[in-house]
Amino acid sequence: MKTSLKTLLALAAFGASALFVSAQPAPKIAVLDMAKVFDGHYKTQDQQVKLKADEEKVNEEISKIVKEGQGLAEKYKELVEQTKNPVLTADARKAAEADAARQLEEVRKKEQQFGEYRNEVNRNMQQRIGSFRQMKFPRLPATSPRKKGLLYSLRNPQRCTPILPTTSPKK
Repeated sequence: MKTSLKTLLALAAFGASALFVSAQPAPKIAVLDMAKVFDGHYKTQDQQVKLKADEEKVNEEISKIVKEGQGLAEKYKELVEQTKNPVLTADARKAAEADAARQLEEVRKKEQQFGEYRNEVNRNMQQRIGSFRQMKFPRLPATSPRKKGLLYSLRNPQRCTPILPTTSPKK
């Protein structure tokens, strides 16, 4: 009798616990590709449009500088041709060589200015891109084990909250 009473009590306890404990569905987790999310963001697209407009202005300025440099190089070539003219006197040849040397210095200065300008523009653009990313999309905390994406709960799609796991996932 005692064993049947124990068995009956065990079944009743199990049945009562089954009534009170409801099974919760497993949380749905999504892994997002943050690069795609950031590229599709409207502020990122606006920033890219601004950067493209600035890039076009810079390209116009660079082409202008290149044309000036080509003009200076052509002038230098003409002066070199004059120095090779056998009709010139010695004084005229020395004057043409001095002009050619001055022109060569000017061409080299223009090349140096062009290189500095190009480096400055590249540095400026990289800083603008970096500051925009830093301002709009701050880095994940260093304690987060996920570097490539955030985990979001899809239990309530209207209000997605980030889930940052505190332990590294088992592999």
